[in-house]
Amino acid sequence: PWIASIEHLEMEDLLRVCLSDDRLSELLMSWIRSGSADSGRGLPTVSPITRPLASLFLTYRAHRLRDSQVETEVRTTPLGKKGSYNDIMRSEME
Repeated sequence: PWIASIEHLEMEDLLRVCLSDDRLSELLMSWIRSGSADSGRGLPTVSPITRPLASLFLTYRAHRLRDSQVETEVRTTPLGKKGSYNDIMRSEME
């Protein structure tokens, strides 16, 4: 499954950003490290918290992808036209 490919370092960075409690982040990471089959990647597959963590990770990735697409759109618009994501998408549909 795809959850086996999640890098521990990336998940640790995400948890530190999302949680204001470093102790909780470290506790979750120790649980992730001890339950994953591969060293350095993957979430434990049989656990009640795996799905929420996977959902958090996917949401984070989706936002990063959208933001990178918006940056590309802004950079490639004629005459350096800038605008919000919605403005750019609306102008593309017209």
